[in-house]
Amino acid sequence: MSLKNISSIQKETFHVIAHNPMILFSFLILGVIDALALTALFLAHSAPFSKILAPVIRRFWGDRFLHYPDNFILLPKLFGYLHVVVLTVAGLIISGIVIKLIEARVNGYSNISILSAAGTAFRRYFSLLAVWVPAFLLMRYGSRWLLPVLPASLPVQFTVLTALFLVIQTLTAFLFPAVMISDQGFFRAVKEGAVLTVKNAGLILGIIFIPALAGVAVSLLKHFSPAFIPVFPESVLLILYLGVVVSVAVDLFITSSMTILYLKVRNTSV
Repeated sequence: MSLKNISSIQKETFHVIAHNPMILFSFLILGVIDALALTALFLAHSAPFSKILAPVIRRFWGDRFLHYPDNFILLPKLFGYLHVVVLTVAGLIISGIVIKLIEARVNGYSNISILSAAGTAFRRYFSLLAVWVPAFLLMRYGSRWLLPVLPASLPVQFTVLTALFLVIQTLTAFLFPAVMISDQGFFRAVKEGAVLTVKNAGLILGIIFIPALAGVAVSLLKHFSPAFIPVFPESVLLILYLGVVVSVAVDLFITSSMTILYLKVRNTSV
């Protein structure tokens, strides 16, 4: 690993994104879906959203969470649930589309369309899901197990959660591109991705380090956002919208950079 190699992949990632608007547009769609979901939850007490959401909130959490300012106490948890649904349904498909678009760009294919990329993503959706679910569960329940046992020190919590995020992202970095690009079948694709990940773990870690810091910082901010309610309740909503923006940016960069790196190391190892 060298700083030159890290910088080279980062520059190529920004270049590919800048010269293929559909890559950026695809993740912007994901961000819009997330933002609309958050807005619907915030307006759960108002029509037309109240017809569907208010009875659910009242049934499982109580009527108080439909009223100001207690609605902001529940909002991060509700959005966390809905965000998982958005990622599972739309996020995996969009990631698959972007991986195919980047493959076409890097390898010089000119005949791939967004519909063709989407078709491949839909066909391999359950393979993407099989890779994503274990990684998600490790991150979700790993952080939930760690936070209560860690010292009540924000720097310590931030450091440990960042390390957890980096380990999981590094171990799975090439699995999504391998599943989308390789024609060897699911298990051989995962094996190839895992082998290449081990060989390039240091380089992967260097590339995703800064996005990981940003992602974990915003995640902790969302986790502790209810503490701001006594001072400024609406800050919870602003923090969650900020989280949507950061999540889209981090996912876009990691998906794009890891696809580009995977294609490079795969081609040199063939």
